[in-house]
Amino acid sequence: MYSQKFFADLGKTRVSGGDFGERWRESPEEQAKQIVELKVDFPNLVHSWRVCSQKFVADLVKLRDLVGILVKDGENLQVRYGELESKEKELMAQLESVLKEKAQITEQMHENSN
Repeated sequence: MYSQKFFADLGKTRVSGGDFGERWRESPEEQAKQIVELKVDFPNLVHSWRVCSQKFVADLVKLRDLVGILVKDGENLQVRYGELESKEKELMAQLESVLKEKAQITEQMHENSN
């Protein structure tokens, strides 16, 4: 890809300021060398960007799918929790009925023993 010198020179370049203009006043040979370097490296750079963007999109799709699964799981858990709460209320009502009947029987047994 790019040489270390290219990146070092690029790091020294400032968009606002005198250095930017001076960079473009380099000798035609130096400019030609940089253009050839860029011409050679540009296809590889574009390919690298495409590969990275495809991986990024694939990762986003996986994340979207995972979020969908988590949302669905959350909804299922809420439904199941609601069902269990209903069952708990029903069982509590049955328990109260059993305890009431048990208390009545105990009272009758106590009255009969007197």
